[in-house]
Parts: sequence; structure tokens; C-alpha cells
Amino acid sequence: MKKNTREKILEAAFVLMLQNGYNGVSTRDITAHIGITPSLPYRYFSTKRDLLLESLKLFFCDKFFNDADKPPENSTLKEVIDLICHRQGAILKQLEKSLNRPIDPLRYNMLYLESLDSDERFRAYAFIQMKKLLTVCRNAAKTGEIENVDPSFAARVLLDIWGRSVNYFGPKGSSSKLKNIISDIRNFYESIKKR
Repeated sequence: MKKNTREKILEAAFVLMLQNGYNGVSTRDITAHIGITPSLPYRYFSTKRDLLLESLKLFFCDKFFNDADKPPENSTLKEVIDLICHRQGAILKQLEKSLNRPIDPLRYNMLYLESLDSDERFRAYAFIQMKKLLTVCRNAAKTGEIENVDPSFAARVLLDIWGRSVNYFGPKGSSSKLKNIISDIRNFYESIKKR
């Protein structure tokens, strides 16, 4: 599927934030990266800050939790875990294609933390998305999908596993690191699901 100009701008902004950090990206950098006029982003976004926010929301939250067909609150924990694992791989592949090199999950996660610290609007949006995962964990406890674990604890552990930089000193390559993170998430689910 061919990307429209807005999608290209959002992806370029995110790729440049991965390379230079949240505060290290200018609108001129973004337009130069994709070869458009410096004024074109302002056709889609009021400010650079709005552009960066939309890019962060897209690549850190919306690609995971905004599914019109089945909101995460109406899904099992297993379905949500499988969805997140699948989508994370797709997001990294898309970004790697745009950068023409592997994405280090550590850099991805560090940008997430930096963005939470730098943009209060993104922090508020991300909190809403995290509450969705907590709701899924609570529903899993209520329905008996998981047992003997506090739903808040389960949500925090899943987020900690997902956001950590495990294997940072291990083998090179984002795909092996991502496989380990996905494996640990699925193993944690297996340890708390009802038998």
C-alpha cells in the first residue's frame, strides 16, 4: 500500500526521533528526509509539537491498541499479547525499511521514555492506552483466564518486559532481541493463565 504524504511525514518524524532523540528533530530535518517543501507539514499539523505528538501516538500506541474491529477491553489477555507481539514486529520492520538498517529495541524504548518525559500530552495519551491493558488484565482475572495474580501486577510486569532492554549486551540485531522479549511475554502469560 502506498503511503500518503501525512503518513510519510509521521514516519520520517519518528525515524528521525529514533536517530536524534525527541528534542533533536526539526521540521526542516523531516522535510529534507523525505524531500518535500518545508511548509508542507503545516498543511497537516499546526505545530512541530503536534506533528511529533501524532508520530509518537501512532508508533507507540495506536498501532497496538486502536483496533476498531475489537477494542482491547473486549479481548482476552492472550489475544492482546498476541496482537502486541505481532504488531511490534511489523512496526520495527516498517521502520527498519525506512532507515535501511535494523532498529535497536533499546533505542525504541529509550525514545518512549524520553517522549513521556518531554511531552505531557503524549504522557497523558500513553496513560490512557496503559489503562486499556490494565482493564484487559482485570477482565482476565474476573473471567478466570489468569489466576493467583493481582491484575495490576500482571499489567506492570507485561509492560516491564515489553519496555525493557533485555539482551542489550547479547547478540546483535533487533530481531533476536525482539524474539526474546516476545518469548518472555508469552512465557509470563503461560505462568499466570488458569490451568
